[in-house]
Amino acid sequence: MILIKSFLRNPKIKLYLKLFIILFTVLILVIGISNYAKNFLNNYDYEHEVIMMYANEDHSKLFDETDYIKTFERLLAFEKGLDNNVMYTRETIEKDGNLVYTDEEDYSKIAWQNVLDTNKDIILVKSDKYCNNKLNDDEVLLKFDLNKDTKNYINDFINQDITFFYNNENIILKIKNIEEPELYNYICISDNLYNKLIEYENKYIYDIKTDNLDSNEKIIKEWQNLENNYYYELEKINYQDSENIYIYSDMNNLYNIFNVASIITKIIFFIMVIIVIKDLMLDIEKDINLLKQIGYNKYQNLFNTLKDMFILDIISIVISIMLSMLIFIILNRLFSLEISIFSIIPVMNIMIFVIVIELIFSIIYIK
Repeated sequence: MILIKSFLRNPKIKLYLKLFIILFTVLILVIGISNYAKNFLNNYDYEHEVIMMYANEDHSKLFDETDYIKTFERLLAFEKGLDNNVMYTRETIEKDGNLVYTDEEDYSKIAWQNVLDTNKDIILVKSDKYCNNKLNDDEVLLKFDLNKDTKNYINDFINQDITFFYNNENIILKIKNIEEPELYNYICISDNLYNKLIEYENKYIYDIKTDNLDSNEKIIKEWQNLENNYYYELEKINYQDSENIYIYSDMNNLYNIFNVASIITKIIFFIMVIIVIKDLMLDIEKDINLLKQIGYNKYQNLFNTLKDMFILDIISIVISIMLSMLIFIILNRLFSLEISIFSIIPVMNIMIFVIVIELIFSIIYIK
């Protein structure tokens, strides 16, 4: 391999080779960390986003026929009942189109507004099979956001009666426990009671889970344009986890920083690749002229040049990948991260770009 030996003997080529390895490594690292932050944000958004449907017809068949819907759950809708020593209604006034509380919150009681689905002024109800709690028919589990003051009174609320209004009747249940919700506020009742009530329910409220964020956008866009004879309303709701919102914010900042760094690094990389390959082609012109004198034609020289440069590309990228993998492993262990050790797509894109540039300069310089 004349060209390879020439490179290895040339200190300038050795410097370019080291520079190539550094550029490959830095680019892989920046892209890897940027992708990690992006995947974290996408997964967080997906886990904290829900599609709610409010309809007056059964849509379960439509859900079953839609391949990107993973699961769907039908919910009941209670209305708030009478105030008592546990539940009370906070006073509100309308200001600039929004309801504003006019009283101080009484943490020794539970405000109905904390339990309601504020968008619809109803209380969403699930079967206990979705709540990881087995309930008796006279028990209820409340799931709503708890502030530190309310948490101090939870034990006082246990076993207290609470009245809900459903289909023109009062339903009195005993509070078994109060917990933080996964996403939105709701209550749980026994599966037996749920099945009895669902027979008389004329509303169809669904919690829909798709396979990814893109499917959430798809279902909103496509289903809102359906022409049919029944009414339904779709809502895409994002719920922020107060405990992890700062982690999300930090990760979003990290993604923005490394996304910009990725763009800058790519620009520098592309410029340096062009400069390095151009200088390499100038350095091998002497070898090309020598090969012409011993009978090599243009196409043979082009083939040998591309072959040797491709070997150098492979050496550079393999060393860069090994260095990147080592750095990713260290970062994952030190900071408990889950950065993908190797992503083939960015590397393949880089290799294709380098090969195209090498091909262009080879055609230009080898005559």
